Amino acid sequence: IILVSSEGNSAANGVIAPADSEDVLSIGAVDSFGNYASFSSQGNNFQNSIKPDVSALGLGTYLINSSDNIVQGSGTSYSSPIIAGSIACLLQSIPSLANNQKSTLT
Repeated sequence: IILVSSEGNSAANGVIAPADSEDVLSIGAVDSFGNYASFSSQGNNFQNSIKPDVSALGLGTYLINSSDNIVQGSGTSYSSPIIAGSIACLLQSIPSLANNQKSTLT
């Protein structure tokens, strides 16, 4: 199991639990140009780990709403599933990787 969590939308007020744990892959939000989204939570000085671990599109993300319409939304709740799906694809392509293994792929 790889624990993937949105880090929250609290800007500079710190990363929310459980994304603040060193054992959780915390996901931040960026725009379509790779610029950090201003609402996306950021790590702080009292935590031992630097967060977010990785970021994905979370500002102006296209999604399907409950009425089956394509709309745009913003938040780390939209960037986290992108990374979770990417990890699933990576683990399918390299099944020998362990969930806590550091990649040596370059």
